[in-house]
Amino acid sequence: MPTIELLLRGFNVRSNQAGLGTSTIVLVRGRNNIVVDVGPYGRKALLDEALKARGLTPNDIQYVVLTHAHWDHCQNVDMFPKATWIMSQAEIEYTRHPRPGDFATPSYFAATIQGLKIQYAKEGMEIEPGVKIIETPGHTPGHLSVVVTTDQGPVVLAADALSDADSI
Repeated sequence: MPTIELLLRGFNVRSNQAGLGTSTIVLVRGRNNIVVDVGPYGRKALLDEALKARGLTPNDIQYVVLTHAHWDHCQNVDMFPKATWIMSQAEIEYTRHPRPGDFATPSYFAATIQGLKIQYAKEGMEIEPGVKIIETPGHTPGHLSVVVTTDQGPVVLAADALSDADSI
């Protein structure tokens, strides 16, 4: 059965000047090493350290699931050059022309993923036994979540489909 390991915990800070949040980054270990979301540039060194602490390098990651293309989830795309990237085609298309006022979606995102091995996600797509993709649009047009069947039962890695623990 696959297991889930927290690589970096996301956080959210608000002030009267701005709000800042960064995504959680998760490792799913099964037949393959799968990273869910890659975080912002400012956490690259921390992500590299978290992988090393588990005896891994970025080259040991076979798959990366990008739940959506907000800056706090997607900026470290250059860290995993050997991985196959699983993303929503609708999300990639949206990034080419984000709606006005969407300051979280970089309009240059589609250019940053050129040259990556991309596999478009489909509802119910199984990455490996016990790890599948579900479509959870709403937060963004192509938002994805990952369902992992663990020894304790199914766990949904929902990213921003659920904004916080009070959403359940």
